Amino acid sequence: MTSATAVWYLVAVTLVVSWLILYIKRGARQALGAAVVLSMLVPVWVEIPVLGQQIGCRTVVAIIGIVGFTVYRRGRILTPLTMLDVFITIIALVHLAADVYADEWHVMIPFRAYGEWVLPYVAGRFAIQDCDDLKAIVPWVVSVLVVLSVCGLVESLSGINVLEAIVGDRPLDDGAGRHSSRFGLKRAFGNAIHPIFFANQLLLLVPWCFGLIQKGSERKLQVFGGLALLVAFLGICSSVSRGPVMAFLIMFGVMALIRFKILRWAIAIGLTAVVAVICFFPTASMDFLAENLGGETLGDRKTLVEIEGEAVEYTGTNSRLLIFEAYGAALRHAGLTGYGTKLTTGFPPNIPYLQVSRHSVQRLKYVDNAYVFITLRFGFLGLGTFTLLLLSGIYTAACLVKRFPQDPFFPAVCGSFTGFALVLMTVWFCYDFGFIALWMLGILAGCAILPNDQVRPLVYDRTGTWKSTFPRTRG
Repeated sequence: MTSATAVWYLVAVTLVVSWLILYIKRGARQALGAAVVLSMLVPVWVEIPVLGQQIGCRTVVAIIGIVGFTVYRRGRILTPLTMLDVFITIIALVHLAADVYADEWHVMIPFRAYGEWVLPYVAGRFAIQDCDDLKAIVPWVVSVLVVLSVCGLVESLSGINVLEAIVGDRPLDDGAGRHSSRFGLKRAFGNAIHPIFFANQLLLLVPWCFGLIQKGSERKLQVFGGLALLVAFLGICSSVSRGPVMAFLIMFGVMALIRFKILRWAIAIGLTAVVAVICFFPTASMDFLAENLGGETLGDRKTLVEIEGEAVEYTGTNSRLLIFEAYGAALRHAGLTGYGTKLTTGFPPNIPYLQVSRHSVQRLKYVDNAYVFITLRFGFLGLGTFTLLLLSGIYTAACLVKRFPQDPFFPAVCGSFTGFALVLMTVWFCYDFGFIALWMLGILAGCAILPNDQVRPLVYDRTGTWKSTFPRTRG
């Protein structure tokens, strides 16, 4: 047994034992929620091959937790359907159809589609069937968020990745260099393969801090929640990734839009102006970002790449725009179901119609746009379903704002996913943070079907129980 395999078994057993203890003491739902959150601490490169697929600890914990939930005497599997349930089912079916059409059928295709899309979603969906379940997850998520953020800060300032020191070095095949830097700071990658993947994880978990920052909650919990929010922001900054930092600020802009009607027009006009400038002057906007926010290093200076027989200037920033030109022909021929998983695994993807030279392929090999990558992999059916899945998550969070009018948690989720959807224009949808995104969508779906008599503000009193600050309604 190799040391990497031994580490995987040790971590997996530790997580399963933790789940079992919580299962006995707290029940299936809280055990599922807490164990999955704890598994987010484990570096994504701690995995082993099973039947040709790389299996990480998150997947193992989610499978065991869901099985434990299904046999639990009070586990409620059949619940009303939501938009999110529909779209997650459709995208799994599109995945199945795309892979079968592009490649010959084999038994692992449905398991891969289920594990990639449905498993993390169901792990979140089953964990929430009561407001108490939501409350029980908050301290686990905030604690994990703080630990990961502190690890990121330590790595950025000292150059030492604490998680690597514990479980072993991450592979370098698909990630940034181990000592990649920007603005003179080391780019922290934490428990992920790439710094931007790490920052996206933190961005998706940030709203849980607002589960503690709530008027009426105990003072020390509010202080802890506020400090956790600050540490999380610094953790995102430790990746020195511009997109997630901007998305963090967008989250507060969306929260302000939701909370303060007087600011809506001003913020909406400002955001519209920014989007319009980027859309009408994309090259100038990218040059501005590269010069003022890019921190471009030697490897990111302007070079020439050949696209469709023409020389085009390349920088690390404007590469996101060049993707559309480099993969334009491949996108036009992607059809309804794309090229499938097999041909789009690895970078550059092994797909036809790439109109670039060998040198250019190496410069533009990463498809740093989730929507482009999904189109290449699953075609226009995949693109449409994936986009609707994200939009339905934002819409569900906005609807929950009305059901939980005094809680900042759901406005924060709405803002976080809005920023996240925009960040996906600069990075492919990697499972490092994709697992958390789908888990969060499952959480939203679980909250969306809560009966009206269970809807109450997420307020902690001094005894740690829920305190209702407005009359419950029935319906």
